[in-house]
Amino acid sequence: MIHIKNKHSLLEKNTKPGKSPRQYPEFVLHSHIADYATKMFIPGISMWHTTENSTGNDTPEGRRQQAKLKFLGAKKGFPDGVIFIKRARGSNLPNILFLELKSLVGVISAEQREMHEFLRDIGLIVEVIRTFDQFLHLINKYEVPTREKIGI
Repeated sequence: MIHIKNKHSLLEKNTKPGKSPRQYPEFVLHSHIADYATKMFIPGISMWHTTENSTGNDTPEGRRQQAKLKFLGAKKGFPDGVIFIKRARGSNLPNILFLELKSLVGVISAEQREMHEFLRDIGLIVEVIRTFDQFLHLINKYEVPTREKIGI
């Protein structure tokens, strides 16, 4: 059996050293989703990819990194992660799911709203996820193949 971090401890684990877990709830949610995907998604069939659009670091080094990301084409408002799914031909289920990860009190920015609208307008799915349980619901709703579901 594969061990997955306790989904109910999102605010107690994976915090940055010396900081309160409540200061990084989106980071904690993100880390739990990444951990789950690494252990439960099936290589060649389902994949999680995170997108780095911001350094979240207002230091000279952070600003340089932000400028580099912008130069390389990072767009404000782009969702935090993407799930890619290999489907059988003719399946009506989506092959790509975009996830915007937010804390329970996190607010969708104007740039994020615009980006989500653009992605939806071209036929893609964007979901806002605030809890690990919502993520698990999404996995089931869109029938994302996992080791657990196929018994490996």
